[in-house]
Amino acid sequence: MKKHVLVLLLLSLYAVSCSKSDQPDPVPVVVSKEYLVEYEVSAVHATRATISYRDPLGTYVREENALLPKMYSFKRTLKSNEPISVSASLTDGDEEARITCTIKLDGVSVDSRTTTNFEMHGLSFYSFH
Repeated sequence: MKKHVLVLLLLSLYAVSCSKSDQPDPVPVVVSKEYLVEYEVSAVHATRATISYRDPLGTYVREENALLPKMYSFKRTLKSNEPISVSASLTDGDEEARITCTIKLDGVSVDSRTTTNFEMHGLSFYSFH
């Protein structure tokens, strides 16, 4: 008898735990904040690069043969998990060339990457939380 009661109790607990909740799924909270966004691209043993980034409206911009060092600065409202990035490919330089891409938000560096001539491409990426 005890076994039957235990089995019935376990089955009822299983059925309750697998039932669908009447509560709706939680809606993720989206936080927005305005930042001063700065992209910096610099190089050693190179003077020019093709640079790609998103402007204040989020539009993709590509600048060919830009003279280095180069800095872009603008205000932009970022939402939770919205990515921002800057990338650059050297268009000149020698075997010792290095390129650095940096992202700053309100003057604080949030990502910086340096690559060598072998890769000839730098990318910095940040996702606001």
